[in-house]
Amino acid sequence: MRRRRAAVRAAVTATGLAALALLFADGLPRIPVVGEPGPWTVVAGPDVTGDAGACWDDPAVLSAITPAVWPPAAVTVQLVEGATRDDAQRVVACLADRAGYSPVRVLGPDD
Repeated sequence: MRRRRAAVRAAVTATGLAALALLFADGLPRIPVVGEPGPWTVVAGPDVTGDAGACWDDPAVLSAITPAVWPPAAVTVQLVEGATRDDAQRVVACLADRAGYSPVRVLGPDD
């Protein structure tokens, strides 16, 4: 009987710790680091929400493609030739703020 109670306590503790880890992991930054060299393409989504137009208005953005399909597809943003790493990181941060739980990836010229 004692072994069973110990096993139940261990299971409950493990479940609680896993839930706590997920809670805090959600608060970790999910903005990818932009590597060298450019030009870069940023892929975000499929759940980009909010005012993504603010991201498109950035002077470093050459084009932004948002497919009008269901289920939603990823948004693809091409940066201008000559955009700096800081420009790319700013656009990535803007998209990450609007991507919800969706991944944001940065593709370089070799990807």
